[in-house]
Amino acid sequence: MNVVGRIFTVLIFLMSVVFATFALAVYATQTNWKLAADNDKPPEVENKGLVQRLEKAKKESEELQGQKKKLEEQCKVEKERQDRALAALETENLRLVKDWAEDEQKLVTLERQLDDDVLALQRQHERLVKLRAETDDLRRQIAAAKTDREAQFKRLVALTDELHNAVAERMRLEKSNAELRAELNEARRLK
Repeated sequence: MNVVGRIFTVLIFLMSVVFATFALAVYATQTNWKLAADNDKPPEVENKGLVQRLEKAKKESEELQGQKKKLEEQCKVEKERQDRALAALETENLRLVKDWAEDEQKLVTLERQLDDDVLALQRQHERLVKLRAETDDLRRQIAAAKTDREAQFKRLVALTDELHNAVAERMRLEKSNAELRAELNEARRLK
């Protein structure tokens, strides 16, 4: 038992060292909350007490609440401004929609009028084509009539010349006939 007793003794020694280490570790991590709460170190030291941290947190919370209120007021003012702007834009949109509808109606009317004008223009164009055809036909007729009139005038001039020649010839023949009668009467009388 001598060996077993020595082993147990060494084990007990080792276990007591381990437990002592645990005890030191627990003691090192243990916090004195009263000291931590009341620690009144100067402001430049980072590890202030919990009371000072709480006061600092309350001050920051109050400042943040004030900023929050200011931002909420700004947000409210901005929202009201946005609502007014939106109302103005909606009014403008309604006006523009109304103007668009009126313009659309005018466009439809103008398109209808344009279609009517195009039809009227087509009719006028067809009428113009017919009138041009008639005018060309009348010009041809006038040209033909002019040519015919010129031919008739030439014929008239020729016939007038013939008439004058015939009248002159008749006068000459009557004169000649009168002379021949006179000669015949003279010849009868002389016989």
